[in-house]
Amino acid sequence: MKQTGRMVAGLKIPVVIASFIAALLAILITQRALDIQGTRFRFTDELTGLDGVEDVELEDTNTGKLVVVRLGNVSDIGKIYMYIHNRAVRSLGDNFGGIMVVDNRTAELDDIYYRMHFAIQEGISTGRFTTMITKIEEITRRARVDRYRVDITNEYVFVQLHKDNHNLYEVVPRPPIMTLLQANSMLKLNGGES
Repeated sequence: MKQTGRMVAGLKIPVVIASFIAALLAILITQRALDIQGTRFRFTDELTGLDGVEDVELEDTNTGKLVVVRLGNVSDIGKIYMYIHNRAVRSLGDNFGGIMVVDNRTAELDDIYYRMHFAIQEGISTGRFTTMITKIEEITRRARVDRYRVDITNEYVFVQLHKDNHNLYEVVPRPPIMTLLQANSMLKLNGGES
């Protein structure tokens, strides 16, 4: 009988090495899976502890992990949203796929926001935010909204409406400032308003 491969104490060395490598890979894969699961639970638990955050879930999408946040009565959507965004970027890294805010809006709040969104888009595209706010104040006054808040950053316009224990939260992205400057330059070049 011909023996192939080296043997030590009746065991083939290549088989021993392959078995060792397979076991080591299984341990490393299990460790990585447990680390990811632990990070996921720490991340969602931390966010659920924030004032007004009722629930946080991570959903797999084709662009990464979507952070789904269900909000109750929040005093400052912009502050909460940016905190969640920054934590998600740190915790999920390149696997962060965005944030989806879930609220308990009513059809009436949806209608009020619909009437406001024209002023919001006009404010974003022209930079006339004081005009936008004046229009929003008028809309919310007529609708007898209990409370509202609009915050503007370089990246977003944050809108929140509160009426009869229901809340609406919208995060409206703003285009990069260079895009707006280029659009305004084109308007001037084409004889549009300045």
